[in-house]
Amino acid sequence: SDFEEFITAVKKPVGNFQYQADDKIEDIVDNLNSYSVITICLDCESTIKRTIDSVLIQNILPKQYIFVLGCSKDKSEKILLSYRSRIEDKGVEFILIKEKVKVEAGIPVAWNLGIGKVESDIVAILNADDYYISNNTILTVLENFRKKEGCLIVSGRILYTNTIKTQSNRSERLFPFLNPYNHPATFIAKKLYDEIGQYNTSYIVSADYDFLYRAYSLGYKFFIDNNILVSMEPGGFASQNKEIGRAEAYKIATSYTKTNFLPGLALVLRFVLRK
Repeated sequence: SDFEEFITAVKKPVGNFQYQADDKIEDIVDNLNSYSVITICLDCESTIKRTIDSVLIQNILPKQYIFVLGCSKDKSEKILLSYRSRIEDKGVEFILIKEKVKVEAGIPVAWNLGIGKVESDIVAILNADDYYISNNTILTVLENFRKKEGCLIVSGRILYTNTIKTQSNRSERLFPFLNPYNHPATFIAKKLYDEIGQYNTSYIVSADYDFLYRAYSLGYKFFIDNNILVSMEPGGFASQNKEIGRAEAYKIATSYTKTNFLPGLALVLRFVLRK
């Protein structure tokens, strides 16, 4: 986009962080072999089957499939329960968490509920509008965790569903301006959540940006995969709430960035360009 091209053109090495690698980082990295999928759902009857099917065709199946169901008014719950025996017959633990009350920060709250049930090495968040495009997706992810020593986060490209448009991860130096990583195609070691905390539910739209910026600022290692890992439905919650997202992104960026004019510049450009 014009905004991203502008930012890329003007950015300089800014030395935003004085990195202090946590001594615990290497201690908490071991063989990351098992994973759990978390799918959060709200009135998702039209897409949830595609999401679940994309998990069940993986060459390496999850240890757990955790569903967090919001206060849906459609047939989402019925569809989820129809898959229970199929999931369990494959040796995968089926977990369904039903939310009783609708909350403002519904997405990060649901993610955190799911993470609280994870008993495996890696957390794969796959929202109910998204799906894995290949049966080798998780195999690729696990290989990436193994090939980069000390890596606790793997992030890949996304394909926008029913289009030919893809989104690659961008330079980590863009963190003071925006979230450079594709959270829908990001896989995170459970031990990282244990170490630095889960998603900040004070952010309605940008909790993923806050979490990834937090991990980056603390010196944790990312592995960027150029393969398309996830197909994502365009026009989601963040796209529908850009004004809130702008304000949250500014607050997040200023909380981690020492060069304080950069988040302000990004806020102005997002407003002008309607990003």
